[in-house]
Amino acid sequence: LYGIDCPESGQSFGQEAADYVSEVALFEEVKLQVLNTDRYGRSVALVALPDGRLLNELLLDEGLAWVYPDYCKDPRCAGWLLKEQLAKARGKGLWSEKDPLPPWKWRQKNK
Repeated sequence: LYGIDCPESGQSFGQEAADYVSEVALFEEVKLQVLNTDRYGRSVALVALPDGRLLNELLLDEGLAWVYPDYCKDPRCAGWLLKEQLAKARGKGLWSEKDPLPPWKWRQKNK
């Protein structure tokens, strides 16, 4: 998912993020807008649900992802940071924890 990073499966809220994606997108016909390819050759995309909502944004709204500062370079990222801050202010999802560890830092510690 372009511009965001969800908790890893071994992190708090990793399973909740995966469950949420399944809940809203499993068996749905989504539209991908591929914006990049990562170093592993995977497409990095905006994922639009049938109703037009972006899965990337919904995960931020639910407090189940961070904006990924190293990779979120699109102009929409400024608005996404506001979504992240709002989820944090409301204590939603991973923001219910005192100091959640971003997945990119978690991966560095757990190589």
